[in-house]
Amino acid sequence: MAEVMVAFLLLSVISVVLAGVIPATITGTARAAQRNTAGLLAESSLAEMRQTGFGSIEPTAAPHLSVLAGGVEYNLQVEVESAPLSSGGVMDQDVAKLVTVTTRWTYKNMDQQLARRAVIFKHV
Repeated sequence: MAEVMVAFLLLSVISVVLAGVIPATITGTARAAQRNTAGLLAESSLAEMRQTGFGSIEPTAAPHLSVLAGGVEYNLQVEVESAPLSSGGVMDQDVAKLVTVTTRWTYKNMDQQLARRAVIFKHV
C-alpha cells in the first residue's frame, strides 16, 4: 500500500512539473515561429532589392509595408546608409549601400522586432 502511495505522489509531482513546462514550450515555439517568419520576410525583402537593381534601393517612409502571415501582422521598414569600410570610413553610396530591413510585430501585447542587414554593391 505504501508503494502505491509513493507512486501516486511521484506521478502527481511529475504531472505538476509537466503542466508548467508544456505551456511554456508552446509559447516558446509560437514565438520562435514568429521570429522565423520575420527573418524570412526581411531576407526576402533584401533579395528582392538585389534583383530589382541598385538604383531602386531607397529607404521606406511610414506607413511601412505590412504583411499578414500566420495571423500576425508584420511591418517592414527599410533603412539605407553608407556602407562602412574596414578602415573606419564609409563607401560612396554610388558603389555600395548598407541596407537594414527591420521587421516589427506584436506578440502578447509586446512589441517585437528583428533586423537584417546587408551591404549591396552596384553591379558594373
